[in-house]
Amino acid sequence: MRFKTAARRILFPCFVRDEMNVPLPEWYREVPGGSWYSFGPENPDRAFYVIWRPHRGAGFFSNFTQVVTHIVAAERRGLVPVVDQLNFPTLYNVAEPVDGRRNAWEYYFEQPGGVSLEEVYRSARVFVPDGNYPTDFPEDYRTFFETHFPLRPAVAERIGRYREAVTAKRTLGIHFRGKEMNYAPRHRFAPTAAQIFRFADRLMEEHALEQIFLVTEEECYREAMARRYGARLLCTDAFRSRRVNSYNLSPRPAHRYLLGLEILADAELLALCTGLLASDTGPASHAARRSRSLEFAAFIDNGVNAGNYLAARFLWPLKRILPAGFGGLPGRLRIFGPGEFR
Repeated sequence: MRFKTAARRILFPCFVRDEMNVPLPEWYREVPGGSWYSFGPENPDRAFYVIWRPHRGAGFFSNFTQVVTHIVAAERRGLVPVVDQLNFPTLYNVAEPVDGRRNAWEYYFEQPGGVSLEEVYRSARVFVPDGNYPTDFPEDYRTFFETHFPLRPAVAERIGRYREAVTAKRTLGIHFRGKEMNYAPRHRFAPTAAQIFRFADRLMEEHALEQIFLVTEEECYREAMARRYGARLLCTDAFRSRRVNSYNLSPRPAHRYLLGLEILADAELLALCTGLLASDTGPASHAARRSRSLEFAAFIDNGVNAGNYLAARFLWPLKRILPAGFGGLPGRLRIFGPGEFR
């Protein structure tokens, strides 16, 4: 096991190094589909549904979308949803409370059912599902988001800090993803810089766009975009790194919380743009689904990585140098109109 861990760290330095298999609460019973519990005598006339994810979950919007699907599942069954990212921690939990809160979900959002975690764990009828990813999804994502996810003040303040600059002109929002996305088995490949440049130039000309709002965790990508677009490029002050995964660094207090705050605010700002260019990422998909201003959403499709870890590690470096017609990255552009992306 130690050899595998060491080998993985050498071959995949951009992967998160956390121990993902965190201990589950002593009371939890692993039952397919989930199980009912009684934690106390309160609320005998109400039934609750605890949303959680095993193994520290994944990236912010992977976790968020999983919560969305569980809320839909809960409400279709007449149960009151509550998100538990305290007893079932994520990559975003930090040691000290954030605004008095230790449940990572509540760093960013209010509870969707309006009931505290503490009250639920004193209640008589509580259903805890098995932590999987349901197939349930809201028919109207935009309205669902606006009615179920009131943002905490820190999130709203950060969005407001950049809102005017993003909306003052016709803006192309770009989510330029990299790092572990290109080495993870069965994950979609991210675009190359050449692809981003080519499609950004084309879309800006076709749609009379005046500036670019860039979201990326790669400092080298930001520098490349700045060299090409100069004063037409906008960015927030979100943390970026070079080659090293941001989750493996500790450059500031409550760093993991801030990473979540920054990508949530950046995704909301993408939703305020005129157009969107990205690969198939969680933040970009969220922006496309919930936006009221996007005239189009363009997604670069480079295919999917291999299922084997070793093959996945070396397929991206090979495909990025090969021509598209000879096994390279295809770089297909899929463009959706307003409200078409699901």
